[in-house]
Amino acid sequence: MARIHFHPLYPTQAQVPHRPNSKCSMCVLSAQCPVGQLLGPWADAVRKAVTFNSFRPGQVLLGQGEVSDRFRFIKTGLVLLRQSGAGGVAGPVALVGRGYMVGLMGASGAPSLTQVEAAGPVSVCEFSYGVFRQDGGLSEQGARVEHELKVRTLQTLLDWGRLMRMRGVLLRMAATLGLLVQEQGEHRVRLPSQRVLAELLAVSRESVGRALEDLAGKGLLVRVGRGVVDVDVPALQAWLSAPSSPAAP
Repeated sequence: MARIHFHPLYPTQAQVPHRPNSKCSMCVLSAQCPVGQLLGPWADAVRKAVTFNSFRPGQVLLGQGEVSDRFRFIKTGLVLLRQSGAGGVAGPVALVGRGYMVGLMGASGAPSLTQVEAAGPVSVCEFSYGVFRQDGGLSEQGARVEHELKVRTLQTLLDWGRLMRMRGVLLRMAATLGLLVQEQGEHRVRLPSQRVLAELLAVSRESVGRALEDLAGKGLLVRVGRGVVDVDVPALQAWLSAPSSPAAP
């Protein structure tokens, strides 16, 4: 991860189709949500089937090996993906946020490869696989959207896999901030607890605190509240890609 590409997640109002009489019509994530991208009378029926749910920190949205019966689209908050290894301990592999779709494997009848756990308060839109299918099968629109979601999920896991191989807590923390910017779609980032960050990066809480202070000292972030930081994205990209940076090729 020599360079982090910042992709804002919030679509502009012009990018969000107007959907009268729909609970999805005012959602700023409509351009990302699979339901928001569907068109036609069938799509309006799908949107009417959407329900909302929320999860407390530590609650499990989906267990590893569980076959889900629904999609859950993350609207707010962060979820921790865990995977059990040979020893049976579910270790963290990624931290993902709004725009992430939980339950993609279940759409084809396959069990989840990871446990999905709320890293803080999380809100979701959810709908059963059945309402996403048309005439007993996946529509052309649905197939395209599902493919795009799978590609995004794979890219997210690859990004976190590269991060985990980086040397040094300072470098991994800087790269984590970059990925959280992408996940949350803006430079103001809400951090998970230091306990979650320490577990994810395989370091102590004290190391997490020192790394954040060091990055603030370099001018890459400013603390604006409890668990909230403003990230200087261009400066962060420049630092990670500088020849003297450990992240540089």
